[in-house]
Amino acid sequence: MTIHSSQLYQKAPIATVVSGLADQAGSDLPGALAHAEQLLVGASDADRDSLANLLHAGIALGLLSAFLSEASTYATTKTRHWPGSGYDRAADDPHLIARFGRFVSAVEALRALVDEAAALVERSSPDAARAAAVARHHSISVGSQFISSTIELLGASAVSVKLGYDGRWRAILDHARKHPPRGQLQPA
Repeated sequence: MTIHSSQLYQKAPIATVVSGLADQAGSDLPGALAHAEQLLVGASDADRDSLANLLHAGIALGLLSAFLSEASTYATTKTRHWPGSGYDRAADDPHLIARFGRFVSAVEALRALVDEAAALVERSSPDAARAAAVARHHSISVGSQFISSTIELLGASAVSVKLGYDGRWRAILDHARKHPPRGQLQPA
């Protein structure tokens, strides 16, 4: 689902908006960022930090999900097995399976955090700001920890510019740098 400007000012549930931004971010990051910034224009000062953290966590979720999908396909179809591993295909190597499993788990945890934060923001819960901040911080942690290590697993051919993984890596890290979490994450 792609969010169009005409939809921005309708009373769509925040979870729907965040899901749309996540979907859009995987293929059109500049468009998703522009929509997120437009959504923040009408937000009250009290809600702006929570909403910004939530929207940017959703965008990071979209970027990470798109990267994971592409990397999984590459790992199962193109990545060669490690010599001496005893496996005919890299996709059968327990080390690769475990590392991808950790990445999948981290992305799914981010999805759950984003969904929870969206529900709390929608209800104007006093816990919304913290939940959105936790989701945003987790999105940055997942992006910085797993992208580089996943590219490493895919092998030397994965760094080819024609595959675009370098662009995904750069988009995720640039998004974290240019749109840092707003507000401070305080202990519960």
